[in-house]
Amino acid sequence: MFIQEVFVFFCVYTCRVEPMNLATEDAILASQCAEGNEMARERLYKEYAARVYMLCVRYMGDGDLAKDLMQDCFIRVFENIRKFDSSKASLRTWISHITVNYLIDYLRRNRKLSFISIDEHILDNSNDDKEKKLEHRRIFEQRLSVIVSKMRQAK
Repeated sequence: MFIQEVFVFFCVYTCRVEPMNLATEDAILASQCAEGNEMARERLYKEYAARVYMLCVRYMGDGDLAKDLMQDCFIRVFENIRKFDSSKASLRTWISHITVNYLIDYLRRNRKLSFISIDEHILDNSNDDKEKKLEHRRIFEQRLSVIVSKMRQAK
């Protein structure tokens, strides 16, 4: 490993040889992982673990659960690494895509991803009078407009 690094350093800085582009590096790393090269798998894990963990925390909100799911995501990455095509996406994008899909599947499987109708939840409470319902609707619409304006500003 050290000899390879010295050789690359020598070629890049003394021979003025251009380093490989990212797509080529991604393709080489992916093919080495697909062949079962443990060093390549370790390198891929070290390179992308922080990103995968960040995505897991962002979707789950729980650090311990995120660690478990991160491991599951990498298992899925290594199971599907032969499908990686560097001409379609970078390895980072491909791994992120697999991670997000896995997390959404997890949320669906565990019923943690559900939708309710705001109108049904807030406005259809038969114990409230009409004025209170209208006040709830006004507050909801006001809060929604604040969220929408913040999202537009973020773009």
